[in-house]
Order: sequence, then C-alpha cells, then structure tokens
Amino acid sequence: MNIGICYTKNSANAIAACHAFTKGVEACGDSTVSLFNNKSLGSLAGCDAVLQVCDYNKHCGKDFRYFIKQRCKALGKKRIILDTGFIKNKRYNESDLDRYMQVGIDNIKRLGASYAKGSSQDRWTALEIQEKPWRQSEYNGQHILILGQHEIGISTQHMDIIGWWEDAISYISRVTDRQIKFRPHPNQTKFPEGNYQLTEGTTIEEDLENCWCAVARTTNGAVDAIINGVPVITPDPACMAFGVSSHFLTEILEPCTPDRSQWLYDLAYSQWNIEEMKSGLAWSHIRKFIGKEDGSE
Repeated sequence: MNIGICYTKNSANAIAACHAFTKGVEACGDSTVSLFNNKSLGSLAGCDAVLQVCDYNKHCGKDFRYFIKQRCKALGKKRIILDTGFIKNKRYNESDLDRYMQVGIDNIKRLGASYAKGSSQDRWTALEIQEKPWRQSEYNGQHILILGQHEIGISTQHMDIIGWWEDAISYISRVTDRQIKFRPHPNQTKFPEGNYQLTEGTTIEEDLENCWCAVARTTNGAVDAIINGVPVITPDPACMAFGVSSHFLTEILEPCTPDRSQWLYDLAYSQWNIEEMKSGLAWSHIRKFIGKEDGSE
C-alpha cells in the first residue's frame, strides 16, 4: 500500500505522530508520500489511504483538512485520523513517548472506526490502570458534575453546546437537590447561564470524588468518570463512553452502571502511543481494514 501522510497541524506532537506513523508504515513494507498543503493533494490519486491529525472543523474555515476530506470523498479514499487518546494522552515531548492517540478511520471518537470491538484484555492490562468500583449508594454521591469542553470543538460543531448545557442545568435543578458542579475544558472561554459551581484548580479525579453522576456530551472526560466508578449520562453516540452510559437526563436519579470489562478492553485497542506508531504496531492493526466499509464501533 501507499499511504499519504498529511501534515495537518504544526504542533510538535502532531508532527512527531506523523513522523512516527511514516516509519511504522514503512517498517511494515508499505510506502508513504508526505503532503504538506493543498498544492500536494494531486498525490492523493496514487494513495490507497491518507493519514492526518485531527478532523476538519468548520470553525477553522476551509483549511488543509477540509480539502483533504473533499478530495478523499471524491476519490473514494479512506482517511486515517489521529486524535486525542482516551487514557495516558499526555502531550508528546522528546523524552516522553507514552502519549496515546486514537487511530480511527474517517471520523474521531466513537464515530471513528478503530476496529477494536471484542478485543482481548492484554492492552488494557498493560496500561496498569485499575478501574474503581461503581459508587454504591445515594450516600456517596453528593453532587452532579457537568463536563465542559471547548465550545468550538470538532465533535460539537453541529450543535449549540452552550444552550445544551443550560438546558441540562435547568432540568437537573428541577429534579434533584444535589449540587451541580461544572468542570471547564482548559480551552473553554464561554460558559452557560445557570445555578452551578465552577470547579477551579482541581484534577478531574478530585472533581469526581463523591460524585453521583457526570453529564457529558462528547468529551473524553466521560471516560475518566466511567473508570473512576462514576455513572455517566451522554446523549451523543460520538462519546467514547456512550456504550456504558445512560443517554437521557430523565435517568439522572438512577443512571446505569453496566459491566465495563469489554468496553475497557476495546478502549485500549482504540489508541496507540508514539512508539507503537513508529514500530508499525498501530498500522498493522488498522491496515487490514482499509478496504472495508467503515462504521462506528
């Protein structure tokens, strides 16, 4: 196969990921071609698929990612999209190769086909993370945590996220006396109106302590909540926690707490670190699915 490596972001970690994936593809005996701007898109005709970092976001205008998406659609080519990982997703630096990124086809988060359904537990075990038991009763859940996210993020570009938060806060206030806390995204600049406490200077683990339930849209903070034993309500199929969450705010008084084991195994096979990209491990996992019809998992 010949894979087009599209350098769609100028950040150090994005460039490092593209370099690493290039080495991995070539380590598996396939070839690559590097694309840096719209002028190089003519090379896509000779590629079996392309790789890029992050998907197109309408808030950024018609940038390189927009034209990649349009050209791949016209040519019937798959896009392998690297996006923020779900666990141990720290930012890359020269001495730290532990950062994980999602590797999905044609979309991000749960809508990106990572072909991880039914995975074995080996990768989850290797992460050395112990999930906490579900919180057991109404007495160890004193507040409800709303998980914020960047208001112009890719995964909520189709909706009014501020309005959705306001509706959620209004509904929760009507049906329970529990305190509502709002954990903002680091890049968030706009906030909803309503009666809630904004958390500041705390870790997500601290915000989840003694929490009854977390309410989320597509943020990966929902993954942290599930791992920490806090039930989640999300109506959005793009959320990685959707498969082990409740989906309606009407369930706020009794959110579901399903078995998480297989979900955790699948999650670990949906993300790969820089070293695994460089070795070809990530590419060898996704390679065999390039010719298949995609779909969410």
